Amino acid sequence: MLIGNEIASKAANNHLKFLRLDPNIPVQSYQALTDTIEMLQNRGIRVVLFTPPYFSSYNERFYEIAPEMIESMHLAVDKISADYNVEYHDAASLTEFSTHPELFYNSDHLNECGMRAFF
Repeated sequence: MLIGNEIASKAANNHLKFLRLDPNIPVQSYQALTDTIEMLQNRGIRVVLFTPPYFSSYNERFYEIAPEMIESMHLAVDKISADYNVEYHDAASLTEFSTHPELFYNSDHLNECGMRAFF
């Protein structure tokens, strides 16, 4: 899926651009997420985090451009899971989805068939 390369390139390069403009974005994002988790848990709401499926070409291209973003996200989610007792499900690279272009609207969004299969 050629579009996977294009969309992933744009997403990863935008991420890097915003980080150059404000290197504090990861810390601010982490704080916003943990604040939200605390607020929800204080209301008795069970929090579950997940990464949706992406087509394999999207994953490959994003990782080529910004591997540190993916690695830091996994470290942050591992810490959040441990500190806040939050479930995390990573479907980004599930081969049941990532290797089947017919399940995607584009490389980072499932189509109707893909959504039904996922849920």
